[in-house]
Amino acid sequence: HWLNTTTDPFDLVVGVNICYETFLEAGWQLARRRRLPFVTHPLTHLGAGPTPGSDPISQFYTMRHQVALVRAGQAAVMMTAAEQQFYARRGVPVARLPVMGTGVNAADVLGGHGERWRWRHGVKQPLLLSLSTMSVDKGTVQTVEAARLLWREGEQVGLVLAGISTAPFQSYLNQLPDADRERILVLGPVDDATRRDLLAACDIFVMPSRVDSFGITYLEAWLYGKPVIGADAWGIKEGVIVAGEDGLLVPFGDAAALAAAISRLLHQPDLAHRLGQRGQAKVYARHTWDRVMPQIENLYRAVVTKEK
Repeated sequence: HWLNTTTDPFDLVVGVNICYETFLEAGWQLARRRRLPFVTHPLTHLGAGPTPGSDPISQFYTMRHQVALVRAGQAAVMMTAAEQQFYARRGVPVARLPVMGTGVNAADVLGGHGERWRWRHGVKQPLLLSLSTMSVDKGTVQTVEAARLLWREGEQVGLVLAGISTAPFQSYLNQLPDADRERILVLGPVDDATRRDLLAACDIFVMPSRVDSFGITYLEAWLYGKPVIGADAWGIKEGVIVAGEDGLLVPFGDAAALAAAISRLLHQPDLAHRLGQRGQAKVYARHTWDRVMPQIENLYRAVVTKEK
């Protein structure tokens, strides 16, 4: 309603997150009425299928009317090369699909007190951290199942889950044997200070998700020099984690493969350290906001100037 009635002046309309296409459609209609340029940040979740956008979960981000909104704009900011290729194959000129990724502010992420957190919670063993919405698609069930496999093998490793818990995940958790459930520290949503402490306290960050357009929490873990494990999914393997160079990738849903990857890092501390350090260097080289934001601002200015 506001977009239909406002008389405020604008130079550019920007639509963010393609799964909220109702809002992007309203923004595009405003741009059309005012003859303004329209830029999108689709943040497309391309899943973990054999090709981008081919698995069931990605259908909610890749429907024809959603692709049409991206095609209608003067430009669309891409998170990864895979996202760029996905839209290019659907008729959007590559020149209108710059890959910029996303960023973090190191000052907002760093400063956690890992030892203090460990002391408060009595944690002495190596610690796995999952920091996300708790769901199958985010890889939380896969993470728990991997931890259970490691416990059966005698590994002394802790697991912390932080984030919003979905009802299906809570049901899964409630059905676990008491002995396993008691070994998992489920914190639920945490404040920024606790988030920083957890990133500082963990030994390995684990999020084998298939529903990320990029995955900012990998960047946050890397800022602390922590090794990360993600899923072999299109939003991660094309532009975020380079397998064997700055992190490890496992097939989505494969708990045994995840357990093996975790075990590898636990028993090869030099590898874990090297992956974490390379990830940290990559964040500072490419993914801080002071590097990413000027690219976005320059794109906006170029689009506005061209359309005037």
